[in-house]
Amino acid sequence: MHNRNINGEQWNIATIKVNSDEMESYASRMIDGITSIKTGVSSIIGTREYQQDTVFSNVENGIAVGVVCDGMGGLEGGEIASQKAAITFAEDFYGWIAEEDFKEDKIISFLKEEAVKMDRAVSSLKNSSGDYLDAGTTVVVTTIFENRMYWMSVGDSRIYLMRNGNIHQITRDHNVKLLIDEEKKRGLISQEEYDKKARNAEGLISYLGIGNLELIDTNEGDKPVFLEENDIVILCSDGVYKRLTDQAIAEIIWCEEPDMKRAAKRLTDVVNQYTQKSQDNTSIVLMQYNKYIPQGGRV
Repeated sequence: MHNRNINGEQWNIATIKVNSDEMESYASRMIDGITSIKTGVSSIIGTREYQQDTVFSNVENGIAVGVVCDGMGGLEGGEIASQKAAITFAEDFYGWIAEEDFKEDKIISFLKEEAVKMDRAVSSLKNSSGDYLDAGTTVVVTTIFENRMYWMSVGDSRIYLMRNGNIHQITRDHNVKLLIDEEKKRGLISQEEYDKKARNAEGLISYLGIGNLELIDTNEGDKPVFLEENDIVILCSDGVYKRLTDQAIAEIIWCEEPDMKRAAKRLTDVVNQYTQKSQDNTSIVLMQYNKYIPQGGRV
């Protein structure tokens, strides 16, 4: 397996090094001289003591991958959990697509099975004393095959699709609000009960490390999202959208387009500017699809 870039560092199966400062951007490359996926990555620690986010972006052999994991668990538990999840996915994904019987139409099944595997891997983590870490992490994943995008989400990190300057949230937030909204819709709780439960609406109901993971979201109807020219796929931890509105995210990216590296960096810069007392770890991966690249032209 070739070395790949996670958190701005090269890794292989045996080793990993983590840079808790701003992550490096993985350079875009042309695919077959026609299709290009331009990527940008940025991550900041905010005012937290530890960097518990792990990000991964790669374009290789015509396939683009983006991953954002937002760890939780105190001290270094969240950092270890998010790294474990990202590395497990990367190793398994590239091992799978290298197999002779690899077929794109199996990608949704792979993503669902991989989420369960990552959940087991994170929930099994132990510290140096042999005690379980009791840590967890969210995860959002996108894979792009030419113009076909597949995704997977567990937790409350998000995936957006930006088209012609307009932004649309693809994922759901797996939190208490998701449950009580459904209960209210079905008439199972009163408005008074809803308001009471809503006080803790941000509490997660699904994440890697929960054990016996059940709530996993993927493409609607298991069908790919077909990307159009200049579409931008956005993966981010909650440190982004809890500080900036969706429209603000779109405007910042649009101003820097087509430079995804600058757009990602600009987003985390603006988050820093708006920070007053506290700011969570904040991470973003941008992936822009371009079909038509002039032969001999620059990406």
